[in-house]
Amino acid sequence: MTVRRFGGDNLEGYVNPRHYLSGTGVEVTTLDARTVVVPYSQVRAVYFVRDFGKDPEAGQRMHFASRPKQAGLWVRLLFSDGGYMEGVIPNDLLLMGQPGLTITPPDANQLNRSVFVPEAALDRVVVIGLIGRSPYGTRLPPRPGRRGAGQVPLFPSS
Repeated sequence: MTVRRFGGDNLEGYVNPRHYLSGTGVEVTTLDARTVVVPYSQVRAVYFVRDFGKDPEAGQRMHFASRPKQAGLWVRLLFSDGGYMEGVIPNDLLLMGQPGLTITPPDANQLNRSVFVPEAALDRVVVIGLIGRSPYGTRLPPRPGRRGAGQVPLFPSS
């Protein structure tokens, strides 16, 4: 994984995917086996990459070319430094207590598998759309409509 800090420098290393977010920052074990906690205020994004040594933002699409196929909320993240990125987040309110958002980028088959963006790095989050099915599995049948008093039927019943 690669931690992109404000200012453009990167820190490469490994994280425990379940426990890398601490109360003060992102806990990283660097390639030379040192453990470093990078404060959230310094982190622009954490890229979970397939290979080290490459810039996680170079050549990567920051927006979807068409409507995403993955179920969830299609969001646009607007960074406090003026940049932006689109992605899909799970449609789950239980994730609201975390210190940021983990998104699936537009092209998850390229270098970046997923991206964590701390709340401190964001100016705004804009929901573009809801993708997918109802969490209940099937659509609910439409409720029968009631005619108001004085409502004239459009098609007379025969």
